[in-house]
Amino acid sequence: MPAQPNLGRIARIVYLAAGLLLMAWGLFYTESSLAHYGLPIAGAIVFIEGAIGYCQVVAVLGLGSKK
Repeated sequence: MPAQPNLGRIARIVYLAAGLLLMAWGLFYTESSLAHYGLPIAGAIVFIEGAIGYCQVVAVLGLGSKK
């Protein structure tokens, strides 16, 4: 059974923007190697969650706006 979307429209937009921001910040504004590689990976994960509308953490905590 595929996972049902659990993020509303506003949350998806916030996730997409936050993911892009984290990726850009990690790639262009950090000098340490951990942040330079870690932030874009975290940003990509957040961006993908926003794109598909499903977040595992939201599902586990039961906070999803869509039922």
